[in-house]
Amino acid sequence: MHNIPDLSENFVYFNDDTFLINDISPSFYFNKMGNPKDACIFNLIVDDGELSFYILNNLKIIEKHFNKWHELKTKPFNYFNIKYKSSQIKNFLLLFWKNFTGFQNFHLPQAFNKKTFIELWIAEKEILINTCNNKFRNRYDVNQYLFRYWQLLKGNFEISNISSTGLCISPTPNNFTKIKKIFNSKKIKVVCINDNESISNFNTSKEFINSLLRKKTSKQMHI
Repeated sequence: MHNIPDLSENFVYFNDDTFLINDISPSFYFNKMGNPKDACIFNLIVDDGELSFYILNNLKIIEKHFNKWHELKTKPFNYFNIKYKSSQIKNFLLLFWKNFTGFQNFHLPQAFNKKTFIELWIAEKEILINTCNNKFRNRYDVNQYLFRYWQLLKGNFEISNISSTGLCISPTPNNFTKIKKIFNSKKIKVVCINDNESISNFNTSKEFINSLLRKKTSKQMHI
């Protein structure tokens, strides 16, 4: 990704199921120094199909380059901070595990510095080349979360309460009312409409989301 011509040093990675639903500025994703805004919250790896293998492979790489206790001692306020609010409870509960047990992934657009990609490609070129050469994902691959974990543990971020301004939700009919409220909210800036296997009536969900997007863009055009 860092080899994309004219890619800015500060950029935001979007999945194809994420949407900006209110106005934002560059300061939403980066501070004045250009550091990405993020949250370093510990988590446990759970069975989530193929994704679990990629996350575990990511952690194997992280364990090669970072020592959990060293990071906690040298950067304690990256893990325990009032800005995390109740989310930091996970960091307290998972504190005494010797190794990193995982990190909370928000499934929202992710702010990156290009230098993070350059550093990781120098450090772990072989696994990254192998992953890129696979036409289809396999259980030995890593994914984009590896770059985020690296960035977090390098301390190259400004603490932000990610979950307060963005949400991830599945577009099933029983969530339609909640999704509509999200799109009408002024507080929520970004939403992920998580198109997973649980969607049984795809066409109904698709038309519902498209109707919300049409209304949203129509309002913006008249501002």
